[in-house]
Amino acid sequence: MSAPMAQDERNPASRPFRILIPFNTGAQLYGLERAVIEIFDFLRPDVEPLFVVSQNPRKLDFPVLDELRRRNLPVAFFSDTTDWPRFTKPRSLRQLAQLLDILRIGNADVFRHAAACDALYLPAIPYAWFAALTMLVCRFQGKRILHQFHSFGTAHDRQTDWFNPLITDHIHITDFGYRTTSTANPAILRRRNHVIPGLVERAECTASPEMRDAFAGHRNIVYAGQISRIKGVDILLETFDILAARYPDLRLHVLGTPQDDCGDVLEARASTSPEQIRVWSFRTDVRAFFESAYLVVQTTPPSRCHEAFGRTAAEAAMAGAPVVCFASGALPDIVRDGVTGTICRQETPSTLATAIAAYLDNPAMRDHQSINARHSELFSPAAIRQAWLRCLTGQ
Repeated sequence: MSAPMAQDERNPASRPFRILIPFNTGAQLYGLERAVIEIFDFLRPDVEPLFVVSQNPRKLDFPVLDELRRRNLPVAFFSDTTDWPRFTKPRSLRQLAQLLDILRIGNADVFRHAAACDALYLPAIPYAWFAALTMLVCRFQGKRILHQFHSFGTAHDRQTDWFNPLITDHIHITDFGYRTTSTANPAILRRRNHVIPGLVERAECTASPEMRDAFAGHRNIVYAGQISRIKGVDILLETFDILAARYPDLRLHVLGTPQDDCGDVLEARASTSPEQIRVWSFRTDVRAFFESAYLVVQTTPPSRCHEAFGRTAAEAAMAGAPVVCFASGALPDIVRDGVTGTICRQETPSTLATAIAAYLDNPAMRDHQSINARHSELFSPAAIRQAWLRCLTGQ
């Protein structure tokens, strides 16, 4: 005689929806990492996530694992002994053997945790390589396999074609992202597609004494994100040079980590003018910087990169900071031109400088847009929650 089933197994509707998440273990906590952690924390108690991450964050004390633990989110670990499994093209038979072994271990680990889950969530297509076995079994069992485009490209992606038959749902953050991705990868239209805005938390954040001292008595422009050419940091520096002589009380604050030689250029520039430019590296109190900013800039040029969401712009709006940006990707969907910020249509330092100068010369315009941004309901938490629950349950 078999043992009686637990109540939640007998009636799945009486328990949370369980979802398994193979997860990135990057050294920093930006973009994708924050978005995934925040949305699945937000969906509790209706949704119970299980994050499967590498051993590496535990060894190196990465912020990703700290954030998961701070929020008391369930975590399991891959059985890797060196680093997060990386899927790269092998250059020798030895590398091929190592890659196959990594794939074997990764697939076994994900499969081991999948039995008790109702669905599998892939934050990006490369995770599918380490969940291929689980994806096959989930499709056989009628479980959902959800993949989210946290970024997108204008080029066709063969990996998306390969794994698309096993995926049940694709999730996009903006209409722009959906249009762009589906045009480049039409195969995804054979699956269910959902557009669900990114969640922007309204958490309070207290400014540190160091930050308050650096901001006091100045009009402060804040940039937060990757310090790289693809994000237009070189344009940002040229823009600030145009403005600095005209507005002596202007200060530039850059939050982020270097991704290319733009970091060296920025550090050199800041070292020669430490009273004008401050580099803060990685920060967890970004909201406090936005709340104290006169303006926030997001300088990603569309000719180099399209923003899939524009998280900096969305968080700045929640903090009441007008945003000046280029028309990159989804940013025109986030920044309401002339209402909560300014969208520059030309990718030049002079265009960006002119837009910023308009706020510096007209503080009343800046204050009015700050109020508009703070009261924007662009990202309604209730609507986002409802959309996610409909997506997860297939309704």
